[in-house]
Amino acid sequence: MKNKIEEIIFDLFRKAKCRENHIIMMRSINLTYHNLNPKEQDLFYGVINELIKDGYFIYEDASSGPECLRLTKKGYEKIYEDSNLENDFDTNKINSVVQNTINNTFYGGQNHTNNAAGTNISINSNSKFVLNKEQKKFLAEIGVESNEVEELNDIVSTNNDSKTFSEKLLGWFGSVSSSMVARGAYDNIPKLHEFVNQFI
Repeated sequence: MKNKIEEIIFDLFRKAKCRENHIIMMRSINLTYHNLNPKEQDLFYGVINELIKDGYFIYEDASSGPECLRLTKKGYEKIYEDSNLENDFDTNKINSVVQNTINNTFYGGQNHTNNAAGTNISINSNSKFVLNKEQKKFLAEIGVESNEVEELNDIVSTNNDSKTFSEKLLGWFGSVSSSMVARGAYDNIPKLHEFVNQFI
């Protein structure tokens, strides 16, 4: 179980595409804690302390800036050492924790993001679209990184097949939402959700 908790913590940094010296806000860590079962919660902060002691992260309290965990070089090398991650942990569980964090934080436990990512979604348009300057600026202002904006632009501009388009768009939304949660920008996920809905 300890390995699973380690991977949940590492995955917060991984999903945010963190590099050495990048941070994850402690409020994101705390939200993740609340989505674990009681046995996992009992171990959670102890595992974090061990990872700090082992040199994967540095804890920074609120006296010097935002309370956060800062990824060290050792931590950076650890989270990207094996892209297949063939360890003894359940990736579905990790994805579920991130999904629950989004749902419980922003939608009061109602499963809006699953509804948007479900099989009942259909896109009935084959029209081409390109993000304009104002839309790209808006996305940057709410915390979407420039490479993620370009990924979205590629998705909406190559809208040929409605099923493929829907899968790509909602996959992009899930990935970027997880990244924003890990970076502490989760207050803006409802804005991102509303923005993405205009294409559906």
